Amino acid sequence: MSKKTFIEAAKANAELVVQLKGNQKNLLREVSEGCNFFSAESNLNTIEKSRNRIESRTVEVFDIKSCLIESKDWRELISRAVRVKRHTELFDTQTNAWKIRSETAYYLCSHQYTAEVAATIIREHWHCENRNHYVRDVSLGEDASRIRTRPGIFARLRSFSLNILRFNKVCNIKAALFENALDFQGLISMKGIFA
Repeated sequence: MSKKTFIEAAKANAELVVQLKGNQKNLLREVSEGCNFFSAESNLNTIEKSRNRIESRTVEVFDIKSCLIESKDWRELISRAVRVKRHTELFDTQTNAWKIRSETAYYLCSHQYTAEVAATIIREHWHCENRNHYVRDVSLGEDASRIRTRPGIFARLRSFSLNILRFNKVCNIKAALFENALDFQGLISMKGIFA
């Protein structure tokens, strides 16, 4: 994340929410201290339960610009900071025990949002991450690829194959890849390849 990204977003009148990570040490420290010092403008508490997982999430929105002393050049670029606290309990079926995981993440926003809107934006980002990047890495083996000469061509082929499968409303990409490897006629009959 760089100031240039926020400057370009402002020029384009685009809204931006970016996760603040450890490579911006001073900014991260000042934002976390600001979130601990000020009270939240708005907050949202949610609990999600699934078969082996319980996650409680607290999303809080802060105006921390006055806390940015060492990072004062960020004051004009960000509107609000968002703190997301996640507490997750995962049931391990092998040990029959719950594993507990807690984490806190900070986000910077170019516009003022309520906690509900900020939570939705952050969750939608992870939806994209899981639906696209995870599938590319795991099902299509993109990270394990040893292609060094013109890897962009194969990246486009992977994108092409994902687009065809999604156009045909395939939910399980890995299973569809296996089925189409066994039955070439099934692949050829998919919509979007020839027509």
